[in-house]
Amino acid sequence: MKKSELSFFITLSLAMLVPVPGRLAYGIILILFLNILVLTGILFKKLISFFYSGELQNVILCALMISTCVLFRQIFLILFPLQTFILGITIFMPVLTSFVLGRLYVNRNLSVAAELKASLKSSTGFSLFSILFFALRDIIGYGTLSFPSGMGISEIKLFDIASSEISFLGMFWASVPGALILIAIEILVVASINRNLNIIESLNRRGGE
Repeated sequence: MKKSELSFFITLSLAMLVPVPGRLAYGIILILFLNILVLTGILFKKLISFFYSGELQNVILCALMISTCVLFRQIFLILFPLQTFILGITIFMPVLTSFVLGRLYVNRNLSVAAELKASLKSSTGFSLFSILFFALRDIIGYGTLSFPSGMGISEIKLFDIASSEISFLGMFWASVPGALILIAIEILVVASINRNLNIIESLNRRGGE
């Protein structure tokens, strides 16, 4: 992961993940929403490029992305009414995130397949990072793994943290300060793993010369 990509991860994590309730169910909805917007954003971008260019292209693309977000929000409101209502305006954060992850503001002159591949690579990495974040926060904050359903939230109870002696820790990790610390820890782990992989790749490259 390059420094610029790490900066993106940090910025997007603070903007999109922290304000959301610490349940996996809400994370699944947001990440599903994000990937839908990345896919539709790339297709819109290629379609618009046939008719417009420059700044006007970005303005039209932005308007289409917001319209798509509103449309899918209404669909999600039918499928998952409670979760969508609780998410509130944070449901619109994937629009900004999809712009950054999909590099929708940059004219890369790639084919549709190549652009989708590059964008999905970024969105998949961020999606895995986000799902892990929500899963960890759900487990250590509530002692559960939750999933979205039409009737509310379905959950698998792993342990009863509310009646344990460390219930105060669960409340902390479910809070915003706990979310910030968890994101920092996760980013440090990802950066460390990526650095080690780069070192191994560099050594292998030198050994092959």
